[in-house]
Amino acid sequence: SNARYFSTPVGVSNQVTVKVTDLEAQVEYVIYAVMVDRSGNEDTTPISLVQKTQDRYNAIDFSLRFAETRLYDAEIEVVRRRVSEILSLPLEKVTQPVTLSAASSSSSRRLDVVSTDGSSVILDMQIHPSPFSDVLPSPRDMITRLNEQKAYLDKHLSNFDTAYVIPVNESDNVRPSWVDLPVIETITKSTLTVTAKSSTKGYIYAAILTVETDTEKPRTWQLWKKFNSKNS
Repeated sequence: SNARYFSTPVGVSNQVTVKVTDLEAQVEYVIYAVMVDRSGNEDTTPISLVQKTQDRYNAIDFSLRFAETRLYDAEIEVVRRRVSEILSLPLEKVTQPVTLSAASSSSSRRLDVVSTDGSSVILDMQIHPSPFSDVLPSPRDMITRLNEQKAYLDKHLSNFDTAYVIPVNESDNVRPSWVDLPVIETITKSTLTVTAKSSTKGYIYAAILTVETDTEKPRTWQLWKKFNSKNS
């Protein structure tokens, strides 16, 4: 079960405050509660409360400019690591945009966009918010911090353009949905092909396991973090 259970004593004032932590942002929760006195007498009708947690922060698109004509994969990885260090973010939260090819329905990273004069390159990147934490600031605030830390970037990144004002663009805060549910198109002895269609650009996280080891459907955050239903 995905339910969480807790109890708390009621003292002399007959009042109590309960704080529930580690919830997921932008999710509707229902709370059931019942009173029981010290003699074990129960309130006959549990009460229920329904409340949605605050919306998660939007993802942020931003870019950095370098005084060279191309960035290679190894250089881009260094950029990701430096940005994540400055912002104290897990590395997986700093990514590159994914572009979709209508012809092939395949996805690929957008490595760079060369400026019109051909003397510099602009690297497009994204910061993904955490739906499980109130501690991290908004991605928009993080870009403000990044603009204030150009000296650090200049010291650790070759040919970084400190004159470039790091722009920020906020993604729409709309929960995605399936337009076409996943369907198995083909299967062989060792491979299978699944097709699906989403209501928006983004990512699909999935897991595959044998039926005999499938004990319970995982939650959204477990798939996102590459866990099964037992967090293993």
